[in-house]
Amino acid sequence: MKVIGFGDNVVDKYVHIDTIYPGGNCVNFAVNAKKLGVDSAYMGVFGNDEAARHIIDTLTEIGIDLSQCVQYPGENGCSEVGLVDGDRVLLGWNDGGVANEKPMVLEKSELDYLGEFQLIHSSCYSKTELELAKLRSLDSLVSFDFSEDEMFRQEDYLKKVCPNIDFALFSGGSSSVDQIKELMMKIVSYGTRYVLATRGTQGTIFFDGETFYEGTAKIVKPIDTMGCGDSFLTAFLIHLLQYGWSKMEQPNEETIREGLKKAADFSAENCFIEGAFGYGKKYTAV
Repeated sequence: MKVIGFGDNVVDKYVHIDTIYPGGNCVNFAVNAKKLGVDSAYMGVFGNDEAARHIIDTLTEIGIDLSQCVQYPGENGCSEVGLVDGDRVLLGWNDGGVANEKPMVLEKSELDYLGEFQLIHSSCYSKTELELAKLRSLDSLVSFDFSEDEMFRQEDYLKKVCPNIDFALFSGGSSSVDQIKELMMKIVSYGTRYVLATRGTQGTIFFDGETFYEGTAKIVKPIDTMGCGDSFLTAFLIHLLQYGWSKMEQPNEETIREGLKKAADFSAENCFIEGAFGYGKKYTAV
């Protein structure tokens, strides 16, 4: 089995401790899959600054295939994270840096490469929306993270993305159960087969187009919740794949319920790691 993250990479700059951590939804997916024992790769756009070098060096050390990545002169994606009343909060970001200006365009060679993977994961911060339709010709499953931002739940955006993906994830901690289920049914009506909503300590909801499944969170006292949703998503997707999920084969109830539990356990473990998956590096504040 092989999976790939296709899209965003960033460093999370923890300004209160002058430390940068590698991250980004698609990078986190690739790293978590590797931790789960699955061959994984990352395809995306890097800048050529210190942030980019740290991510590239880290992913190379972990053993993530970066052979199809591209690099341009300019600033890498970077978000700033601070500590406010004991909680880590996002202070701002640079819109993805050079990857926002020069997003990856898939040609035949890239599509041939992506066709080697059982699952391709992307996200709303990856600037890949125009490329998703090209993936429909592949046997690979496609998952997509819509995050928690309301702008990615607008009708036009959903109608553009949903027909070209198999699995959708969104963060629903601030929404009621009825609102979440309504959104899930809308996403399925636009062409996506499966939808997962993470809700922090409130647990998760999964919809397979017919049945809603609810999963409980494993409650721990976290060191850092950065990337915990990404770790849940990855563990759940990998579990489904390991039990035969494909475009032709849908997961059964037992597989789904077991996957929700295993993903909760894996996500809880991630809460004891600084950053999305560790590998912090001090930087000189200016």
